[in-house]
Parts: sequence; structure tokens; C-alpha cells
Amino acid sequence: MARTTVTRGETTIGAAEPSATAVQPGAVSPVKPMAPAQRSRPVKQPPSRTIVPGDLVCGECGEGNPPARNFCSRCGNTLKDAAVAKRKWWQRLVPRRRRKSMEAGARPWKASNGGKKQRRKGGKLGKLFAKLRPIIAGAMLLVGLVVGVTPNLREKATGKIGDVKDSIMSKVQPHYVPLAPITITGTSEQPDSPVSAVIDGNTITSWIAQGEDLEPTIVVRFDEPFDLERLKLWNGAAVGFKDHDRVSQIHFVFDTGQSFDLTVNDLPDPQEYEIKNAKGVQEIELHIVETYSSLSGDAVGLSEIEFLFRK
Repeated sequence: MARTTVTRGETTIGAAEPSATAVQPGAVSPVKPMAPAQRSRPVKQPPSRTIVPGDLVCGECGEGNPPARNFCSRCGNTLKDAAVAKRKWWQRLVPRRRRKSMEAGARPWKASNGGKKQRRKGGKLGKLFAKLRPIIAGAMLLVGLVVGVTPNLREKATGKIGDVKDSIMSKVQPHYVPLAPITITGTSEQPDSPVSAVIDGNTITSWIAQGEDLEPTIVVRFDEPFDLERLKLWNGAAVGFKDHDRVSQIHFVFDTGQSFDLTVNDLPDPQEYEIKNAKGVQEIELHIVETYSSLSGDAVGLSEIEFLFRK
């Protein structure tokens, strides 16, 4: 039986003796982490497709994206704060063409009987337009070149287009501005609340009529005739709204012989009302024929009135 133990002083054949020059591993010094590489900012370029109303326009590269996307399809930037493309002013005037819905399994190029659809012909009018189309296109091109190279004509054409645009916008989105009277009188007033307070442009001052005045009336006159279309009114006294009566019904009498009756809301906030039968007026009488009753008196209070016309 082979001996497996070794006595003192014996050497085992094939056993490796310990090396006197073995080097112990030293301590590993910490390595400073490298900063992440800076991502180059995308350069704004023209969009790769036509931007339609409702698209999300990327603020980084200018690409148009469908509304359902959360990240840009070109640069990957978030679309959380992206601008939404809107229709231009002239596009709002053109009615949108609705897409024709089709039943499941239907094909746009097939007729109801399964055959191929025949293209509609325009008839004589279509043939005439096809012949005149090159002539019309050439005439429009010639007019554009003449307008482009003639400064005076270009300025006139641009001015005409601007006037047409302003006219259309004034009808689609009318803009009203106040016109101040040159004189005002009233049938009664309190010393510290004169009738002139209703046209002084200060909503914290008020006109308060005497309680004995059964039909308080204001008469205003303007420097020239105009079309009164709307009235902006601050009802009641500015201080102590419920301490005085408020205006409920106003009967307008115009110097043109026309009249109009207006119902006023019992609110301290400014209210805007449409006025009719007031074309070409210069002097207006406002008769307060009905009021909202107060708890402490019968004097009528009114803070401010603005007479508005379309600009």
C-alpha cells in the first residue's frame, strides 16, 4: 500500500516549492466615472411632410408629427410642449370637406354591383375648362410678373388684398371700440355722485339719481353720427351695490326717430348688450323705466356706460 504521508525533512517529487519572489496584489485606486457624452442638438430643418392643422410641431427640429405621437418621429424629442399647428385665417373661411365613409369590405374603385367605377366626365363645360386652363394659367403668371416688377402696382395690389382681408375679418370676428360722448345731462343727481360719473372711464365712481325721480333719464351727445351696435354697462353703485336700486329696463330714444328697449342684468360685473335701431345716431336718451329694488332706499345707482361701434 502506497504511503501518503511525508516525514519531516522529506521532499515530495513533483511538488512545487513556494516562490520567494511572489508579489502580493496592491490596493486598487478608484477610477473617476466619465461624464456622459453630450448629445448634439438637432438642427431645425424643413419638415419632411406637409404640416396639417392639428399636427404637433417639434420644438427641436421643426418636424410635423401626428397628434397621437408622444415623441418626434425625426429627432426623438418629447412632444409634451410642442406647438399645435392651426389653420390659417383664410382656411377658416373655406368649409372642410368631409371624408366619405365606406362600409366594411367596400373598395373606392368598385361600384355597388362589383364592377369597376367609371370616371365621371365633365361634359361640355369640363371640356371647355380643359381648353381654357392653359390660357388662364398663363394670364395669371403674366399678371404676377407685372405686379412683381412694378413697385407702385405691387403696393396697390398688396393694399387691396389687405383691405379685403380686413373686411372679411371684420365680418367674421367683429371688433368693437367705445366712442365717448362730448356732452351728458341727467334729470337728477346727488352732489357727490354726478351723472358725468357714468362716462368718466372710472368704474369706482357712480351716478346716483334722487329717489324722488320717478324716471331717471340720461341724455348723451356725440360729435358726429355713428352706428351704435353694442352697449357695455356696469350696473348699480360701485360702493354699496345692494344699498341702491339698480337698472332693470332702459328705453332708448334716438335722434333718428327710432327707439329700443333693453333688459339689464342685476349684476355688478360689466355686461355687454346688443343695441338695435341705432344707425347714424348722434344724440341718445336713456330712460330708466324699471329698477331692481334695494333694501335701504329708492335712489338708482349706475357706475359706467360705454357706447360701442364696430371698427
